[in-house]
Amino acid sequence: MNTMNDTLKFIQDRYQISFDQEMPIKLNSERMKELPKLFRKLGFKVGAEIGVATGRYSKVLCMWIPDLKLYCVDPWIPYDGYVESNYIAGEETLNVLYKKAKERLAPYNCEFLKAFSMDAVKKIEDESLDFVFIDGNHSFEYAIEDIAAWSKKVRVGGIISGHDFWNSEETPTKHLYIQNPTPFEKMRLCQVKDAVLAWTKTNKIKPWFVTGLDDCSSWFWVKE
Repeated sequence: MNTMNDTLKFIQDRYQISFDQEMPIKLNSERMKELPKLFRKLGFKVGAEIGVATGRYSKVLCMWIPDLKLYCVDPWIPYDGYVESNYIAGEETLNVLYKKAKERLAPYNCEFLKAFSMDAVKKIEDESLDFVFIDGNHSFEYAIEDIAAWSKKVRVGGIISGHDFWNSEETPTKHLYIQNPTPFEKMRLCQVKDAVLAWTKTNKIKPWFVTGLDDCSSWFWVKE
């Protein structure tokens, strides 16, 4: 099992970087392949994804990490606090997404927790995960809540990570990598960057990283 120093040393050697620089450190990496490969190289076997939708990234994680046990957390129901999309997702639409996720992830060792994040997190033991990838509700309050709660579930030396390191008010969605976006990808509220910056500053987290090869960066740090 990796200690914090073991994991940081591996990252430093893999990307040939110094930690003595401004945060966040931009890595020569991207979310779809390099981040799962990093998890695999570190020997990670148990993780959670918060915000699954149709399970596309869950499948990527499972494909790249042999024998991964993945907790797939998503309520798949409409609620008032979800204001990211340009349309209001109804229950029928979300049921379709849930069905697609179940079908897509059927070959893998995935446990579905169909619940709100703060309810699902109670079912996971503290320090039992090698990693968490947070891609749920992108508003500031929800993002902070997810980081705070799910960080406790990751063991020391594991990785706390997530998607969409940007703010909607400074990065119009038309400038993102998405081509012909589906309604779910037409995000009109994202405050993840503010949330991550606030969390890392308040908790004096250093070093921490963003993927430098993505138009829409992911972020992560090692659990201390």
